[in-house]
Amino acid sequence: MQRDFPTTRWSLIVQGGAARSPDDPAVDLVARIYRPVLVLWLSRGGRIRREQAEDIVQSFFADKLNGDLRKLLTNADPKQGRFRALLASAMRRHVIDLRRAQQSTRRAPRDAAVLPLELLGDLEETNGQPVPMIFDRIWAENVVAEAVRLTRHECKRDDRTEIWGIFESRVLAPAMDGLPAASHEALAKQWNLRDATESSNLLTTGKRMFARNLRAVVSAYAADADEAAAEMDELWAVFSGRPRA
Repeated sequence: MQRDFPTTRWSLIVQGGAARSPDDPAVDLVARIYRPVLVLWLSRGGRIRREQAEDIVQSFFADKLNGDLRKLLTNADPKQGRFRALLASAMRRHVIDLRRAQQSTRRAPRDAAVLPLELLGDLEETNGQPVPMIFDRIWAENVVAEAVRLTRHECKRDDRTEIWGIFESRVLAPAMDGLPAASHEALAKQWNLRDATESSNLLTTGKRMFARNLRAVVSAYAADADEAAAEMDELWAVFSGRPRA
């Protein structure tokens, strides 16, 4: 988990699209933020090895001024949707181009592993819109993980380990591992609290801390407060497996 994930604002995308140097920090930052998510997305289904996924993503980011990344940054528009959806669509096109090149006997080495058609199926589009379900899940995992890290750090820094323990037992364990939530009675005993009510109150505090940290992470790349609020709800729905409206 990268400590600066995610920090991509639309202003950063615009700056990257206008870059005149391959060493422009905006372009490098966009690549650094999204590279690990794309690698996981391509390799998560087991269609290709992680090493091959890393090669594909590297080829996508390789030509920073004239390649697919630059085209994406130049043409990206907030009105077209979330940047990650545009990125997923661009990566799928890149994979298609690579597969066509690998199928050409004139352009592909004889020992090159041709990308499987199943991989393209994983990156399929429906009704003209990208449906990167695995990508959405990975994105949600990364964003939520960063909010979790910040919450855990805040509890440790303020010597409030009981808040973290209760939040972990009541919220994270059920959402992440499918484990049953510990009762407040059991948690009160575990953390030497007065009663279950105190445990419940501390859980409320932990939820507020987490929500504040999640909002801070999302606000770093959302266009405005309304988009941040909608993004928070959608990310948690994806992360926890709830159906989205």
